[in-house]
Amino acid sequence: GYSQKGARFANSEADYLPRYRFSYLDFSLGASYQFNTEKKLAPFVSASLTQHHLLTATLKNSFEETDIKSDISKTDIGLHIAVGTDYE
Repeated sequence: GYSQKGARFANSEADYLPRYRFSYLDFSLGASYQFNTEKKLAPFVSASLTQHHLLTATLKNSFEETDIKSDISKTDIGLHIAVGTDYE
């Protein structure tokens, strides 16, 4: 998938109001398992490995926009784990 992230510092003491913008290409690979599927309550567990590849990174303020991609890590890797119950 594709995602955009960023931050804006509206209450900054600086006069130039900095704003960071990042765009990523996201990959995910996961699995899940559900217990007791014949009962009304069915607990489950799931896990997925995610990778986010940086496409663009900019710092924009009231005066200019700067490419900061060379200052940012190109790849982020994460692990998502979930535990829950489905109720029918």
